Amino acid sequence: MADGLRLPVKVVTTRPSPDKTFWTLLIGKGYPSPNQMMRWCTDRLKIQPTSRYILDNVSAHGAAIVILGVRSDESDTRRQSINRHKNLENSKLTPHSALLGKR
Repeated sequence: MADGLRLPVKVVTTRPSPDKTFWTLLIGKGYPSPNQMMRWCTDRLKIQPTSRYILDNVSAHGAAIVILGVRSDESDTRRQSINRHKNLENSKLTPHSALLGKR
């Protein structure tokens, strides 16, 4: 679809560095299994690698749009979190809360 619309889309898979993988942190560094009270995995395995990629590459293009899927039906807590981060008015984009100028 992006090709048909002549959109400059690049698909990139981000991964944590080898010293920050799930098993390295769980077994090697003794992190507890992720649970409701200690939810370290999303930040370390998904958010940090993607944020690093954006910060390292956005200056070449001036902006970045990251597409993520979320499951609002997963739980009431998840739905409330999604609703707190509403889209920009008249847009399908939501500003990033920590990376200013990125969407």
